[in-house]
Amino acid sequence: MPEPGSRCEPAGLFRRRSQLQGMETAALDRLRRGLSVTDEAFDRCLPPRARALSAAQWTPVRVARCAAELLVTKPGARVLDVGSGVGKFCVIGALTTAGRFTGVEQRARLVEVARALVRAGRIPRCTFKHGNATDLDWNGYDGIYLYNPFAEHLFTSARQDDSIRYGLDTYRLYVERVEYAFANLRPGVRVVTYHGFGGTMPDHWRTLPVARRPDHLEFWTNTEASAPAHVQMSPW
Repeated sequence: MPEPGSRCEPAGLFRRRSQLQGMETAALDRLRRGLSVTDEAFDRCLPPRARALSAAQWTPVRVARCAAELLVTKPGARVLDVGSGVGKFCVIGALTTAGRFTGVEQRARLVEVARALVRAGRIPRCTFKHGNATDLDWNGYDGIYLYNPFAEHLFTSARQDDSIRYGLDTYRLYVERVEYAFANLRPGVRVVTYHGFGGTMPDHWRTLPVARRPDHLEFWTNTEASAPAHVQMSPW
């Protein structure tokens, strides 16, 4: 999400447009066929700089598959990824479920990588926006995914570059906006967080147990009737 007073992005993030061409797609083909894929194999679909950020910044494949399966309850279900980076969660979700995935990311160059990945893999139902997720109406979605998108304001180790202005005030502002958005979501919307989002879910939300749940993943619903009391995940 764009920050107040954001700066120009460094040209060195992905210096050559050619790095976005000729991407390997073997991992995408395996996901499309329902086969297992390692994070290392998926990373080979990305340009070198994005690969270097993978372990700390992008959702692991197993987590992405689990989260997508929890959020997509019917064909065409709309899922929003808040802070989508290079698009890994959305791409995996679109390839392994029948949902429609939208990622919102503050760094234009990461959006460019995500869109190139979609083109290279001919991935349907997967789009990316450059902008601020809190400017969107989250009630237009059936599911929301957050991988601790504001951590870089608290921890220098979580920062990708110096293209935005970091600060505790900005962190608090975004957390408050997300809490407000959750408090006003329509009944039936599902939320999955990975490593949280820095805030507290409203009192009318509840977390549900998930069999074989990846560590640090939580599944939330804001109505008693919107999800079963216990969710059994696919083994992959």
